[in-house]
Amino acid sequence: MYFQRIFTTISFLFFLEPAQCIECTNVTVSTADDATQVRNDCQTIKGWLKFENVTETLNFDGVETIEGDVSHYGDAFDGYGDMDTPYPTGRTTFSIHFPTLKAIEGDLYFWSFAGLQELQFPNITRVEGGFSLRRMNWLKFLDITKLERLGSFSLEARYLTTLRHEGFKGFTGTSYNGGSLSIDAARVDSLDSWFRYPLTIKRKFQEFSPESAPGDVMINKWNLPNLKNITIGWAKTSKVWIRSFGDNGTDGDAIGVKFGGSQTKSIEIDRLELEGNVKILETGSALEKLEIGTLVFQKSPAKEANLSVFDKVTNLTIEDNGNLQNIRLPPSAVDWEDVNLSIRYNQNLTLVSEYRDPENETDKFWYWPRGDMRSILVEYTPVGNGFFTSFLQDRNSSKNASKVLDQFLVTPRWLIEDNATDFNCTPFRELRDRSVLPEEYECTAYEVSSASATTVVWGLVATALLVCGIYVL
Repeated sequence: MYFQRIFTTISFLFFLEPAQCIECTNVTVSTADDATQVRNDCQTIKGWLKFENVTETLNFDGVETIEGDVSHYGDAFDGYGDMDTPYPTGRTTFSIHFPTLKAIEGDLYFWSFAGLQELQFPNITRVEGGFSLRRMNWLKFLDITKLERLGSFSLEARYLTTLRHEGFKGFTGTSYNGGSLSIDAARVDSLDSWFRYPLTIKRKFQEFSPESAPGDVMINKWNLPNLKNITIGWAKTSKVWIRSFGDNGTDGDAIGVKFGGSQTKSIEIDRLELEGNVKILETGSALEKLEIGTLVFQKSPAKEANLSVFDKVTNLTIEDNGNLQNIRLPPSAVDWEDVNLSIRYNQNLTLVSEYRDPENETDKFWYWPRGDMRSILVEYTPVGNGFFTSFLQDRNSSKNASKVLDQFLVTPRWLIEDNATDFNCTPFRELRDRSVLPEEYECTAYEVSSASATTVVWGLVATALLVCGIYVL
C-alpha cells in the first residue's frame, strides 16, 4: 500500500507537469500570461520565438539566450506613412522587455509591429544574424545599450526618438555580403555609436558597379530630420553615401560630416559620395591620414567646397553645384597619382587662377598633381588659362614630362555669357602634339570680346573628319 501511494503521487506530478510548464522550443507569444510562462520556465529558448496579435506589455526577465529567430510579421500598410505623416492612432501601445537576454543565435526580424512603442534589450551583446526593424511605425524607444556584434542592422522607425547604444564593434560575418548597416528612418539626434570605432567594413557586390552598389554607410537626411552631424570613424570601408535634399529636390537641412573618431588614426574609403546640403567638418584629433579612392561632391547649395581635409584623392568629381564659387585642395594634391578629375556644370565657379587673389598670388586654393594623370574634364564651368599655370609649367619644363593618359576635355561655359572667360587652346594643342596629352582630346577656345568659340578635337573624331576632307582649325 505504501509503494502504491508513492506511485500514485509520482503519476499525479507527471500529470500536472504539462499544465505548469511549457516547452522551451519554438515558442509563440500573444499575451502577458504567455510571456510569464516563458520567463518562469525558459532560461534558453531552443528554436524560434514568434509574436502574434500582441496588444499588451510583455516582460521576458530570466530569458538569457534565444537559439533561433525572433520575429513578427504585421500588415505592411498598418500605420504606414512618410516623415510628414502624423504619429498613428487607433491602437493601444505597449512595450516588450528582455532585461536579461544576452544573445540571439538567429535573426531578429520585426515587420510592421503595430502598437509596439518601446523595445528593450539592455544587456544583449550579440545577434548572430540580422537585426531588422522595418516599418516600425509606433516605435519611439529602443534600448540596445550593450549590442556590439550582429550579422546586419536595418532600422526604419520614423518616430524613434531615443536610441540607447554604446558602440558597434563589428559584423559576425554570417549575413549576405559580410553584413550591412542601413538606418533608413528615425528621429534620433546621433548615430555616432555605429561608426566611431576604427573598423574595417568592406562588402563586395559583383553584380553592381561601384556607382550603383549599396553603401556600407548610407545616410539620407530627409529621413533623419534630427540628425545634425555624423562622425565616420571606420578605418576602411568600401562606400559612404551621405545626402540631404528637401521635399521635391529642394535644398535640405544641412548635415555635417566629421571624419575620424577618438580612436581612429587613418581612414581609407573606396568611394565617398556627398550629395546635396552636406558640409565637411574638421577631422578627429587622432586622425593622421584620410584617403579617398573616388570623391563625388555634387548638387550642393554651398558656396565653397573645402576639400583640404583629404590627404589623397584618386578620382575627384565636382558636378552640378549651382551656387559653388570656390574649391580648395590641400597642398598634398601635388603628390596625388593617376588622378581622374571631372569639374562639370558649376555655372558660378570661375576658375581663372590657382590663387584666390591672382594679382598678388596669395591664398592658393588649387594644386595640380605633378605626376601622370588619367583624365581631365572641365565642362560648362567658367575657366581661364590662369587656372592651368602650374599644370603647363610642370609639363613644359622637361622632355620627360608627366602625361594625361586617357582623356583631356576643356569646354568653358560659353553657352551663357554672364560668367564666360577667355580661353586659349594653343598651349594645350602644343602638349597634344608632343603626346603629353592623349589622343582623346578636345579643347574649346573662347574670346569674350568676339563672343565666338572654336572647338579643336583630336583622336578618332579628328581622324574621321580628315578622312572626309574637312579641316578643323
